[in-house]
Amino acid sequence: SGDVPGVRALNIPYVAAGEQIFQSRQRYVEPLLDLYQEMVNVVVPGAQVEICHRRGWEEGVRFEDALEVAWDNDYRRGFSGVGPHRADLAVRWNSMNILNSVSAGQQKLAIYLLQISVGVLARRLTGQSCLLLLDDLFAELDVPTANNLLDVVAEQYAQVLTSVVSPQSDMLHCTAGVKRFHVERNQETGTRINQRSVDIS
Repeated sequence: SGDVPGVRALNIPYVAAGEQIFQSRQRYVEPLLDLYQEMVNVVVPGAQVEICHRRGWEEGVRFEDALEVAWDNDYRRGFSGVGPHRADLAVRWNSMNILNSVSAGQQKLAIYLLQISVGVLARRLTGQSCLLLLDDLFAELDVPTANNLLDVVAEQYAQVLTSVVSPQSDMLHCTAGVKRFHVERNQETGTRINQRSVDIS
């Protein structure tokens, strides 16, 4: 197999760093799953979610062994095909992969709730709040589900921007102090502040 003097030796610090990154991410994913399930329970009671942290190399194989197996291909290509840069999160909704086994509405809701959970966990760990952007909220979501989602968002976030293009937007219930802007032909035609209060436990 090919080699440049000293290149293979770089695997030693690469393995140490890769294992450290994986462990650090794993410590983040574990509380994230609990928080994610909590958010899902509020919006869709009874639904079950799973998050699988794929480390970036084959499960049950040591990182250094995975690098050794892939060495010839990696050397020819000029980059490593295994490692923490190949890590991913696989999300399952009621035991189904959200990428190809659930409806578009379930997929969108699962992703929204995961994003919300990530932001909430980041705030708990850093003390800094995130800005949440929700684009075209009613696309693929029915009105009750969208409102339940907004309840969760209003409870957990200090600042949220969402766009709604559906005529159903008037059916949204908003928490006190929420500003609603109506834009038509690139012109703002009115601003309302909804005074309805929502108590979310």
